[in-house]
Amino acid sequence: MVKGSLKINYVYNDKTYTIKYEQTPCSCKPALNFYQLTLEDIAETVGCETALVETVLREIQDNFEPLGIAHRDTREALLIQIRNQRPENIPEIAENIAQSECHDFFNKNLSVQSVAQEIIEKHFDAFLNQQWQHVTEALKLDSAVIDTVVKWIGTLSPYPGRYFTDPTTRFLKSATRMDSVTPDVEIQFLNGKCQAVSVDGYVPRLHINPYYLNLMRNEPSTIDTEAKEWIEKRYRDALNLIKSLVQRGSTIARVTEAIFEVQTDFLTEGVKSIKPLTLKTIAERVGVHESTVSRVTSNKYVQTPHGMYPLRFFFSNELATTQGEGVSAKQVKNLIQEMVNAETPTKPLSDQAISNALKVKGVILARRTVQKYRDELGIPTSRERSAAHANTREN
Repeated sequence: MVKGSLKINYVYNDKTYTIKYEQTPCSCKPALNFYQLTLEDIAETVGCETALVETVLREIQDNFEPLGIAHRDTREALLIQIRNQRPENIPEIAENIAQSECHDFFNKNLSVQSVAQEIIEKHFDAFLNQQWQHVTEALKLDSAVIDTVVKWIGTLSPYPGRYFTDPTTRFLKSATRMDSVTPDVEIQFLNGKCQAVSVDGYVPRLHINPYYLNLMRNEPSTIDTEAKEWIEKRYRDALNLIKSLVQRGSTIARVTEAIFEVQTDFLTEGVKSIKPLTLKTIAERVGVHESTVSRVTSNKYVQTPHGMYPLRFFFSNELATTQGEGVSAKQVKNLIQEMVNAETPTKPLSDQAISNALKVKGVILARRTVQKYRDELGIPTSRERSAAHANTREN
């Protein structure tokens, strides 16, 4: 449910209508933003013609951010974005088109948008099932053309409003507080393979203002030399900014994938399976400087099957074991927490007892280090735990 108020004054057939909702302009399935009320229901509530509601809905779909909200299904969400975005204004897609063997085709014949619209409107099931041969034959187009268009469609969001409506993607539950955050990257399983996807559905996509593009490309004679040079400079600056943002998202995704190549067991078993991992290890895997890994993981969050975590959570120092294999500090902390949870309330474990129990499990940890980890976990001393249990019994 999207809460809040919405008030729109709209002139239709020389009559002004006020469309106002105090609680919700539309009812949505959590995380999907599928528009569930019928146009007829809204028209009856407001007291206007259905055609007016259709017009207002189209205005919302085409002008509100993120682009594609108020859609009725995934297909419509993609079509809204297709008709309102120019792929050539997105640097990575423009570069893909320029380097593809069908570059001349898009310059002289159909646009990427028109082919994309044809695919989603008339061959949506084939698109969902990745039946590219069927799409190629149905549209009578070269496979390279279809491949380029499908890559662009892949940059669009099927659920553009999910990060505004799904509370699980907006809040991180930690040991001490509930923080309002949104993930920067999300772990998804595609064809059985773990992939990191940069999350930018809640951020408006930047694009070049078409008015200035038209002036620069099609009507240069209508502006003086100084103005033309100014527009060209700002155009280059804008492209560099957009390219930098795209590269940032790509780097975060690459670093995250490298992290979960090491922390694969976490995805199925949780925190107890966290392995030792350093920034240097990931830097070497990705092929970037260690400072780059430090920067892109600082204050960044990842959505996983076990909830949302800071990317830095998955880095942990290595501790020695009697078997000679390393174990992460987070695994050890998890063991300490499990021991305390399972202890006899009347005989809580001392730090030395925990150290001895860890040694039995093959983990070598001094009593002082146990104390340090216990403090970091927010676990009281054995004496304090015993006193708390005694007070509970008395009450």
